[in-house]
Amino acid sequence: MMGRGTARGRRAARDFASARSGATTVEFAMVGTTFTVLLAIVASFGVYFLRLTMLDLAVQKSARILLIDQTVTQQQFLSDIKSAALGFLNGQTLYVAVQSGSTFGSITPVANISSGGGGSLPFSPGTNGSDVLVQVGYQDSLLTHLLPSFLTNISSSIAFQIEPATQ
Repeated sequence: MMGRGTARGRRAARDFASARSGATTVEFAMVGTTFTVLLAIVASFGVYFLRLTMLDLAVQKSARILLIDQTVTQQQFLSDIKSAALGFLNGQTLYVAVQSGSTFGSITPVANISSGGGGSLPFSPGTNGSDVLVQVGYQDSLLTHLLPSFLTNISSSIAFQIEPATQ
């Protein structure tokens, strides 16, 4: 009787080792999960770079207004940036700092513009012949759950000189 039990155990072990019925499912679960997570990460970075590019383009387009009209208010400038971003910045709190000086060396950039810079932000579009630094930033509320916190601070800067008016 002892011999039959061990033979039966060996046969059960051999059958279990050669069984392939669930192997494909387990392999797919491991590979499919990894692939899905990688795909989600790639999509999140794609959204990040799209938002960054849209902010850059909107700031470039809106900064041209400051070249032409230095009487633009901060609210008008903000609304122009949002409209130039084609809806990508709707629902976001934008922070804008516009500084001017006689030279670029006399302008001190606002640190951490994407979180408000720690206080009231300057808005001085300058006059003819001024050097101007425009900084715009925001904390992206959509990406805060998908990406590390340092990637959710999106900002853009542009520097230019207002040409002296010729008579």
